[in-house]
Amino acid sequence: MIVRARSNRSSRQTGLIPSIAACFAATVLWACGVSAPERLEVTSVGDTPRTFRADLGSGTYAVEQANVSMVLSDVTTTQLADAAGLFGQLLHVELMWEPLAGKTAIDPEATNLSIRLSIFSGHEMGLYGGGGFGWPSGTAGQDGHGEFGVDIVGSNLSLLASTPGFVDLLSPCQLSGRLRTKHDEAATRQLRRAASQYTSNALKRVQWVRSSTAATDAIDAIDALMVR
Repeated sequence: MIVRARSNRSSRQTGLIPSIAACFAATVLWACGVSAPERLEVTSVGDTPRTFRADLGSGTYAVEQANVSMVLSDVTTTQLADAAGLFGQLLHVELMWEPLAGKTAIDPEATNLSIRLSIFSGHEMGLYGGGGFGWPSGTAGQDGHGEFGVDIVGSNLSLLASTPGFVDLLSPCQLSGRLRTKHDEAATRQLRRAASQYTSNALKRVQWVRSSTAATDAIDAIDALMVR
């Protein structure tokens, strides 16, 4: 009886471990003020606040050597290859490291995301970029089984480059929300290449970007827009 009682107690304690861990994680999230909106949105933080919904649905992701690269867009590769103007947007997010309690920064002001947002408006376009912080959701590299994404809870974006007629109504701004993608290496790279070519043609130059935040200055380089 004593052994059985100890066994039951042990099992109850073991069963409590996941609950305690979940409560701890929830407490950390609450204490940090971390909460991602259900949908992706861009909010300007200038004198005239504006909120822009990034209704991009589900995208795709590729597992890179040092990060996970996620792309969402409401324009297709074929449309990007067309010389005619187009209307839409494309979001490229790179997860550079996963936050781990006690080992990495767990703070919305930290930077574990590289973010690029392209907005296409006819024959004009604007490229926004910066860094952000997000919590991974899912397991990367499941070959199409299940989703992978991030809950973006903090970011700082600004206009990096634009065509002469593009009107910037957002900069500086923040991107937040839940991003979900499916594993498709080929589709991800194809869309990135098409977007990079379209951007280079529109701006009449290859657009290189580097983060200005201290956290990502330690990373040797953030590659050319959407291309490796």
